[in-house]
Amino acid sequence: MTANSIMKGKFDTYKIIKTLPAAAGGMASVSFATNSRGQEVVIKSPKITGDGNDDMRIDKLRVEAEILRDISTSASHNCIVKYLDESAQSNDFFLVIEKINGKTIKELVTSQPLTEQAVLGYFENIIKALNFIHKKNIIHRDIKPNNIIIDPIRGPVLIDFGAAKQGWTQMQQGQGNETIIGTPGWSCPHQFTGGLSTSCDIYSAGAVLFYMLVGKEPKFYMNSTHTLTQEPNQVRSGISREISTIVKNSIDPDHRLVSSADDLLMHSKKSVSPSITQPYILLEGIKYQLKNETDIGRAHQTCDRSCHSAGYQIKPTIPLIEKGRNYLSKHHIRIWKDGGGYFWIQDLRSRNGSAIFSNGSYRRLTPGKKELLNPKSVVALCYNASKGAYITFTFHER
Repeated sequence: MTANSIMKGKFDTYKIIKTLPAAAGGMASVSFATNSRGQEVVIKSPKITGDGNDDMRIDKLRVEAEILRDISTSASHNCIVKYLDESAQSNDFFLVIEKINGKTIKELVTSQPLTEQAVLGYFENIIKALNFIHKKNIIHRDIKPNNIIIDPIRGPVLIDFGAAKQGWTQMQQGQGNETIIGTPGWSCPHQFTGGLSTSCDIYSAGAVLFYMLVGKEPKFYMNSTHTLTQEPNQVRSGISREISTIVKNSIDPDHRLVSSADDLLMHSKKSVSPSITQPYILLEGIKYQLKNETDIGRAHQTCDRSCHSAGYQIKPTIPLIEKGRNYLSKHHIRIWKDGGGYFWIQDLRSRNGSAIFSNGSYRRLTPGKKELLNPKSVVALCYNASKGAYITFTFHER
């Protein structure tokens, strides 16, 4: 597909922005496009090469469209990419799906280390998404870091259902007539020998969990029988024994205790939840538990016109009494948790600003711009380069 090409779907018309370079061995070409309302979408079209497998690639894309359509027309799941449309003409098939904003887990792990709290948040949502599709008799078959995008709001979103299989419980195993699909190193070993069940996705999810914790593929820590020779907490310091056990339960054949997403979710909560406490900030010796969204500002009885004009309708979650100084703004700073468990901070265009302690000195936060909040971060409410910090607090993940 070339830029500015027009594609007619069943429900809308699309204009191609650009087509991504073809991935080696991939069955589909991927293009970014806009619909008639100017919204960005993703269009997948079968890769036509004339090598004798074109019909197979077209059929695979039709199956992917059918699976995503089935998922999206029922009670859809927030952590699964949504079907939007498909081609109006059957002889020139293409699939239209939503464009997910964010980075893949592969990109995220490469660019910055992940905290255990964030990893747990991502993993729980991934398992819930797998549980959703498994109950619809669907297996993804290609769960890997490149096929999970972390949306800043929604958290992890499963993409690329090109390898997915529907109706797997009706299959007669061992007939050898199934196309072997998956990614070595991420797909479970018995998937390549004709075995197929939900445990294949569970294995892959465990492999992704290992990767998020360690930053390396688990295959480098396995022997010839695909047994882990080192657990995550033995590879990287600071990882809890509990979360390492979840990895072992998922992918180690000698310790695999779970075969369904329901089981894995239950084991995860039993193993990890008791050891995790609610994130909090320590401000002037007082511990304040953080909610999914927490506003800090000067204490006031009710929000007046000045608050309303700035978009604030209710008092801050953590109101601070200044004893007449009024250096703080009524709505000074906001802390919130995204869908993956990360905490972010944003100065709410306060009068005297905010700063974060970084590399030995305070750095002012850009008003209105969000910034990742790391464990043990020290934040100043009201900061002046000559006078220093007015009020400070420390963020604690657990």
